[in-house]
Amino acid sequence: MPPLTKSFDVLVQHQLGLVTHAQLLTHGWTQHAIEHAQRTGRLLAVHPGVYRSAGTPLTHRAELLAACLRAGPLAAASHRAAAHLWGLLLDPGPVEITVPYGRHPTLRGVVVHRSRDLHPEHVMRRAKVPVTKPARALLDAGAVVPLDELTKAVDTAVVKGLVTYPAIHAALVGLSRRGRPGVAALRAVLADRPLGDRRPESVLEPVAARLCRRFGIDRVHYQYEIAHDNGVYRVDFGIPHVRVGIEIDGLEVHGAFAQACNDRVRRRRLIALGWELREYTAGELYRRPAAVANEIIAAVARRERLLSALGGDPDALRAG
Repeated sequence: MPPLTKSFDVLVQHQLGLVTHAQLLTHGWTQHAIEHAQRTGRLLAVHPGVYRSAGTPLTHRAELLAACLRAGPLAAASHRAAAHLWGLLLDPGPVEITVPYGRHPTLRGVVVHRSRDLHPEHVMRRAKVPVTKPARALLDAGAVVPLDELTKAVDTAVVKGLVTYPAIHAALVGLSRRGRPGVAALRAVLADRPLGDRRPESVLEPVAARLCRRFGIDRVHYQYEIAHDNGVYRVDFGIPHVRVGIEIDGLEVHGAFAQACNDRVRRRRLIALGWELREYTAGELYRRPAAVANEIIAAVARRERLLSALGGDPDALRAG
């Protein structure tokens, strides 16, 4: 067996412990040495012509890379696998790749899509794996995931700054063709943007905006600014005619003690300014949207009655 050179070691590390038959030959291995390494367990076959170094775990990422190495140039993780690599889907799904049309690699346990329009500009590396870029990944995912999951994935991609709504639209226009899977689903998501092309600060904000629209909660302002003596406070959603603010928080947002203290001070000052704050978490929005909507509607109705009794002046709601 040839000595393990530094360049060979770097190659294997860069490829998550994987190496191809052609790469072994390039680094001085003979066919006899390769077969001996397999017999002794130093090399483990993942796919024909693709090996894993003994002791290297075969993670989902490594399985994706192994499939791409076997499939040849321009093969890339795609669909659910790509969306997971970009952090847009929690479930990694199957080992799923796309290859240029006409190629038929032998890949056991791999979902293979063949595409007539897979171009080099659609692919990049992420976590050492060739993967379709976010806009294309979303279009492809639209063919294999439910619409609600695709909607969340699109919102997440925009919030993370991976892509913009106009860029997704441009990819949709550029890659659309009659009967192409995923086109109709992604077009439906883009048509349902309650915040327009603005980039949300949290993936929960478009969820809340859709909730308000669905249940007829109107006169709602996104990222509403409330002036006070020392500057401006901002709430995720404000209903200013009754001074009701809606805050949408992920569980991680208020974990730090200092931040929690600041939030309490802010809340007291907003209450002093006559605002009622309604705070909701991701779980509430996803699991009980109707209950959340009914609570907001009830709060607005109650505040409207109170304002009427106070003569209709919102400043009358201020403390003191």
